[in-house]
Amino acid sequence: MILKPCSREKEVAELLRRGQWPAACPAELRAHLSACRSCGDLALVTETFQRARSEAAGAARISTPGALWWRAQLRR
Repeated sequence: MILKPCSREKEVAELLRRGQWPAACPAELRAHLSACRSCGDLALVTETFQRARSEAAGAARISTPGALWWRAQLRR
């Protein structure tokens, strides 16, 4: 099944990009998302990737340069 582009996709994508979904989303656009499969899928996928990115960034712990240098000296 091929999804047809929706005329409101850009508006939804912009709200998602700015992190304003769903807080700053008008009720009319929320109703549209529940009816439009294309926009609903866009919101679902974008939110999933954003959540995964923030979890991955939170999990990454980089040591200080001094600690890295110290460990390298010990290994040497």
